[in-house]
Amino acid sequence: MIESLVADIPNADRGFRLLFWANPFPGYQAEMLWFKTEYGVNS
Repeated sequence: MIESLVADIPNADRGFRLLFWANPFPGYQAEMLWFKTEYGVNS
């Protein structure tokens, strides 16, 4: 999943910033959805 998110980031193998927030940031490039908690873990 992360490989597809960083595919267009130059030099991502040397580092990049990935931010998680409850609401989308202005100009966001990707969105991940949390569907449910199952067996005590987030999936």
